[in-house]
Amino acid sequence: MIRSMTGFGRGEAQAAGYGFLVEIKSVNHRFLNTNLRLPREFAQLESVLAARCSQRCERGHLDVRLEVHRPEDIDGRGPRLNLAVL
Repeated sequence: MIRSMTGFGRGEAQAAGYGFLVEIKSVNHRFLNTNLRLPREFAQLESVLAARCSQRCERGHLDVRLEVHRPEDIDGRGPRLNLAVL
């Protein structure tokens, strides 16, 4: 369980031609308050990601931002989520 409430993290990854950027900022807060900023097509993940945050943090204000960088030649299918991995 994470003990400190103030911090910043940033991670980048690429998969299937897409680029992903995740930033997490946290500050002291009496209770756990999670603010997720996701692209519209990933809105269905909001409850899953909030639950994952609550598994790792007991309290604090978390700002979580996800950016998805799409390739130039999108084939029309768009990104697909592998919910089994989450």
